[in-house]
Amino acid sequence: MCIRDSNTAEYEKLCTDIDNELRSFLKCVDDYQTAHAEVVAACRSGILDLARARKSMGNRGMGVTTLQYPARMTATQIIDIDPENESVMALRYRSNQEGGYAGAKADSPPSGDEKVIETDPIRWFGVLVPQQLRTSQTSFSRGLQVQHLIS
Repeated sequence: MCIRDSNTAEYEKLCTDIDNELRSFLKCVDDYQTAHAEVVAACRSGILDLARARKSMGNRGMGVTTLQYPARMTATQIIDIDPENESVMALRYRSNQEGGYAGAKADSPPSGDEKVIETDPIRWFGVLVPQQLRTSQTSFSRGLQVQHLIS
């Protein structure tokens, strides 16, 4: 009779451990799906704002097409992947020498007091750009940050 009680206790402990691991796994899946939905929403919002900005700019918005990108065009944010360990990624903001935000340090988002230099892609469309274009840039940036957190 003692052997049976011992097996039952071990069986109950094993079932409890499996349940806890399953709950943890399902929580991770839920977090991933929530973050993925946020990335999709940010990209969708960015694309719609980009289309609205293009419409509001009219012919002036045609100044920069895929055939007319400047040679100095660089990304303002990049995701670095460690070649030795591909699971390690880092979101990096370009510094002044590389283009992008002036005075920005690697791995630090630009704050409100940092001056955006002329390599900011919004400047290619003029000084008075539609608000939707700025909102689109913000949405894509948010999507990139969330995607980095997912990975």
